[in-house]
Amino acid sequence: MRELSDRVAIVVTRAWEIQIEPLREGLAVRGRQVSAEVAAPPLLDRLAAKERARDASRIFPMALDAAGMIQRSVNPIGGAMLTRGIDTAKLLFAALPSQELRGEAATFAASLAALGASAVSQFPRDLFFPVPGTQVSERTTPLPDGAEGTIAVTVSAKVEGGSGLLEASERRILTTIKSSERLSSERWVLLPAS
Repeated sequence: MRELSDRVAIVVTRAWEIQIEPLREGLAVRGRQVSAEVAAPPLLDRLAAKERARDASRIFPMALDAAGMIQRSVNPIGGAMLTRGIDTAKLLFAALPSQELRGEAATFAASLAALGASAVSQFPRDLFFPVPGTQVSERTTPLPDGAEGTIAVTVSAKVEGGSGLLEASERRILTTIKSSERLSSERWVLLPAS
């Protein structure tokens, strides 16, 4: 979920089918996206359609070390891909009906990219075997205009008692720029195959 102005949000829900297999040292996670649903305000229909059509399966396979931490993805999301995503969002925002909405959306996208690129849209290293409970971290970053922005990340996780394998995890990222706040959240649930 990515919050825009006036508490309007874009909510993307992806379902994955994965297999976890033993390796000589650690585990391999193979998978594919099986569905994507997007809820967005009507003004962002084009962005929603693009996100709905995007197949994010290229994040697999992943390698986990002996402790269950993600070591690598064959196709990591790099800086160039993030930049292309921001540029695409700016083009889509340019189609918004008012100059005020276009300016606010573009400014927010640029600020969020600069402030939260290291936290948003990256899998936590401990995604499959998280630390149970809640952890909070916060950092302040100077912005190009001389102001400061804050990013606060709260991670809550529940694990299966015997194995330590993920049951559910949520990462909430609150970005504050001047008096504006935006919330992003990512939630993961691991269910047995049916």
